Amino acid sequence: MKYILEVNEKQAQVVSEAMELYARLGIGQYGELNHMSPPQKPAHAESFFLAVKDLERYVFDETTARPSISGAAEPYRIAYDVYQVVRHRLAWDKEPAGGVQVWYDKPFRVSEEKLPKIKKETT
Repeated sequence: MKYILEVNEKQAQVVSEAMELYARLGIGQYGELNHMSPPQKPAHAESFFLAVKDLERYVFDETTARPSISGAAEPYRIAYDVYQVVRHRLAWDKEPAGGVQVWYDKPFRVSEEKLPKIKKETT
């Protein structure tokens, strides 16, 4: 079964960022939460960031290797695939001449699923 999700550029960017965050959290990169602000409590931001560091220390000590995305559970690998595909499309739409950044590279599948497809609507 296939589904079609129609989004605009801003929505695609949010989907991309959400999938990246989900995949990173799935492999223990909790520090990525530090790029987010706690909702409506900027005065407590420092406490939030310290709590994230404590969480990382609790889950991973210096001797524990964090998993790579290829070794993560399937839902996180699927999210990473979606992130790569959307990121790739947005990059080429923004700069048709391309660039040297990784988001211009062809997405590399890390899950068992086929890579999702995305295309720019031309109207």
